[in-house]
Amino acid sequence: MSLVHTFELLSQLRQSLESLQQSKRLVFVLIGAPGCGKGTHAQWLSKEFNMLHLSTGEALRQEIAKGTPLGVRLKASMEAGQLVSEEAICNIVSNFIEQNRGPQGYIFDGFPRSIRQAETLEKALAKHGERVSAVLFFSANDQTIMSRLSGRRIHLPSGRTYHVTGKPPKVPGKDDVTGEDLVQRSDDCAEAIKQRLETYKRETQPLINFYRERKLLLTLNGNEEYPTVHRDIKELYALAKTMQRVEHPDN
Repeated sequence: MSLVHTFELLSQLRQSLESLQQSKRLVFVLIGAPGCGKGTHAQWLSKEFNMLHLSTGEALRQEIAKGTPLGVRLKASMEAGQLVSEEAICNIVSNFIEQNRGPQGYIFDGFPRSIRQAETLEKALAKHGERVSAVLFFSANDQTIMSRLSGRRIHLPSGRTYHVTGKPPKVPGKDDVTGEDLVQRSDDCAEAIKQRLETYKRETQPLINFYRERKLLLTLNGNEEYPTVHRDIKELYALAKTMQRVEHPDN
C-alpha cells in the first residue's frame, strides 16, 4: 500500500479516534449497496481476527431455531411470505448481542439499515459497555453493482459467496469447502437489482449521514477488485487496533 493511501486511511480513522479509544473491543458496522462486497469481507474479517460476525439473517435463524415466542411468530410470518417488521429485527439483534459475546469484537453486516436500527444498536451495545468503533462504507457505482450481482453465486447452507469472474470457486459451480452446488439468487436479475438499488439509496443515505455526523464513517472504494479492498480493510484494522491500544493497552 502506498504511503499516500495509508495516510488517507489514517486521516479517516483519526476522525473516529474518540470512539476507538472508548471502545473495549472493536465493533465494526459494514454498510453499502447489495453486491458491494460487505458480506464477503465480513466473513474473512470475522475468521481472521476472531470477531463475531452478525447478520440479520443469522440472527433470524438463531431466534427461530431456539423456538422462543418471538421465533415462533417470526417463523409463521416468514412461512406466510410476510416481511419481518423493523421492530422485530431490532428485538432480534438486541437479543443476539445479549446472548453472544464476540471474543475480539463484533462485525455487523447489513444491520443497521435505518436510523432507528442504528439507535437500537447503540443502546444494545451500551448495556455491555460497548459502542460502535467505526463504520466501513463500501462506496460503489451502479455499474459495478450490476456486474457483481449478475455474476454472484451463493452456497445457501453457509452463505459463502463467489463471483464467476471476480472471485470464482476452485471448481466452477461448486462450493470450495463442501463441494455442493452454488446457486444464483432469483433477485440477482437486472430488473430486481435496479429495484433493490433504488430501495437502498432511499433508505440508506440518511444512515450514511447519521454516521458521518458522528465521525464514524470510513469510506472504502467498493469499485476496486476484491484483493485491493481486502488489503485496505486489513490496513484499517491494524491502524484501528493501534489507536485503540492507546486507551486500552491490555487489548
